[in-house]
Amino acid sequence: MENKTNDWDGDVFPDKPLPMFKYMDFKGCHDMLSYSKLMFSNPLTVNDPYDCFSGLVKFGYFREEIRNKFVRNNNLNFTEEQIQNILNNKENRDIIDTVLKGLSNEKLKELLNNRGISCFSEVNNNLLMWSHYAKSHTGVCIGFNCIELFNNLKVNCPRNISLGKVKYTESFESIDYFKFPAKAFSNWMYTKSIEWNYENEVRITLNGIDYNNEKHAFYSFNKKAINRVILGSKMDPDEKAKIINICQQKYPNAEIVEMHLAKNSFKLIEFHLGGCK
Repeated sequence: MENKTNDWDGDVFPDKPLPMFKYMDFKGCHDMLSYSKLMFSNPLTVNDPYDCFSGLVKFGYFREEIRNKFVRNNNLNFTEEQIQNILNNKENRDIIDTVLKGLSNEKLKELLNNRGISCFSEVNNNLLMWSHYAKSHTGVCIGFNCIELFNNLKVNCPRNISLGKVKYTESFESIDYFKFPAKAFSNWMYTKSIEWNYENEVRITLNGIDYNNEKHAFYSFNKKAINRVILGSKMDPDEKAKIINICQQKYPNAEIVEMHLAKNSFKLIEFHLGGCK
């Protein structure tokens, strides 16, 4: 499935709505439900060193108008003839391209420092995901309405927002932003090693976040964005009751489900507890 985008920071959105589930431990889920705020993490703090890896994007091709703009913006005292002489000289163009590559790489680091990621999955019954991200099945998995959440965040977030599926691969190519800006952006933000493919990840990314020396940032969403609350199979009864109580008070439209272990296979079985009201 192809993602749609117009430019480096433009919206990326799938061709059709995606199922979106967020695996969480009890505390993270309790806080999110209490305040109706979604957490975004700086890519520099995630557990995969290849996530948003700088090698996925490059700046190797500079169109003539980019060089022209650079020279004009940085040498206002040059005459038009001098500018054309500079641009027509191959040695000068090579020097300009080297400077532009350095500036572009610095811009890439700046974008990464101000970028936020919130990760979801297309599935809610993966044993490994429950083990890794929901504290060994003692946490919760929250189901979101993809379109509702995306539109909420577009209103409440600082600037550019994108949503898309992660692509898993054994190897990767570095795509030139100046040749293929949309493809380069998608490659940078949505490509991971095939070893992570069990996650079936969908992610939302934001640009322009000021973390204020914190590792995370939080943005509000409408309560209608949550449509399912799935309780872990080993969840503490008191913690389970607290989550159900919050749902009854704040998320009346969300369906509550509890996971049970299948008797004769390594699977999780959903036990529907009904709506919150």
